[in-house]
Amino acid sequence: MEKRKESPGPHVPEPERVTAEFLESLPGGVSGKRLLAALSGGADSVALVAVLSALSPRLGFTLEAVTVQHGMRTDGSSEADADFALSLCASLSPPVPCVRIDLEPGALDREAGRRGGGPEDAARHLRYAALRRRAGETGADWSLTGHTRNDFLETVLMRFIQGSSGSSLAGIRPVAGNVARPLLGLGKTDLVGYLRDRGLSWREDPTNADPRYLRNRVRASLVPLLESEFPGWARGVAAAAERAALDESFCRLALDFSWVSEGGRLRGDRSRFEGLHPALAHRALRDGLNALGVGRRIPFPFLRRVVAERESALLCGAGLRFERAGDTVFFGPDIVHFRKSGYLVYIASTGFFDLPFGKVEVTGSAEAAFIGGNFGPWPLPLALRSRLPGDLADGKNGAALKKIYNEWAVPESLRDRIPLVELDGELRAAYGKPFGYPDLTF
Repeated sequence: MEKRKESPGPHVPEPERVTAEFLESLPGGVSGKRLLAALSGGADSVALVAVLSALSPRLGFTLEAVTVQHGMRTDGSSEADADFALSLCASLSPPVPCVRIDLEPGALDREAGRRGGGPEDAARHLRYAALRRRAGETGADWSLTGHTRNDFLETVLMRFIQGSSGSSLAGIRPVAGNVARPLLGLGKTDLVGYLRDRGLSWREDPTNADPRYLRNRVRASLVPLLESEFPGWARGVAAAAERAALDESFCRLALDFSWVSEGGRLRGDRSRFEGLHPALAHRALRDGLNALGVGRRIPFPFLRRVVAERESALLCGAGLRFERAGDTVFFGPDIVHFRKSGYLVYIASTGFFDLPFGKVEVTGSAEAAFIGGNFGPWPLPLALRSRLPGDLADGKNGAALKKIYNEWAVPESLRDRIPLVELDGELRAAYGKPFGYPDLTF
């Protein structure tokens, strides 16, 4: 790593210098302001609180730490994390008041089900919600999180792998509303060195080593490979993210379309939507997803169909429904869509799901889920639906689904009931087990 040039005068640790410059650059500065700092107990958040404690007398702000316990782990480590956070804050000079917020039992599972994502996504959403509530209660001006340069780079890599674009590829924003991230200009090694110099310890979250999570795989496998084989990769990724942010800001200025909420769905002007360049139309759809509160990742093939198939009156997929009617377009949820002769059930997490013939259990994980105990593995999200006209079993030499049902001797009364597995808008399998037929992968 290139050695930094130190400024003349008394030595100021790099994390304190960088954080002070960031805080003073915020609108109105931070003198006389009230700040909240999110504290999980990990190295990054401990460094954030320690740095802010050291800076508070000089910069003149009031500081409070907030630790949110969502009960994700049941081995007692969550309780130990909370005790550590309270003890740490009391030991700092000056001490930092620390508030513990315990989420209601079952809140994590309910939020994961509502958002259609995994527990990590739900926990993150609930932590931010808790910070917002505490900021409202205390009149705090800013809520601060301990995201670092490592988090920024990992996020850009993850989103590129997942096929994201626009603002998503711009990475983590330094400021979003009243949430600020003063450590984005610092690497994790900078913060660990700072803590060790001051004799401060931190907690290690065991889930950070769980390979089921994409971020952990990027951190453990992809980043070391890039460091070894592609020197300078971090500068290239950061530059690409900056350009993505510039492109996004331009597209936002050019987007001339808005949604209006109406009875649980959105409506918009059809001619305006269909007159948009595809890049802007995709941004309009993303705005719609945000307005609908859709927290899960929507497969790009479905959104591409919505933009491209302008003559289609109705498009359903990924738990969503896009409809063209006269001079209006409608966009809304289609989580469980029962038609006169069929159905569609969107599945984004494990659990029990109602189908017309009864409940189906989905087990496993988001990367390897099993339907009915052993049919799989399938990545989530997926849809279980009834047949549609023209369905083809592509993995069977393009055979029509009707031909397969004929070979199975499936009576007509059951053909609209056998669940089909759809992934990213493509038909992948037939789940015949509930009706005594084979489970068939196409």
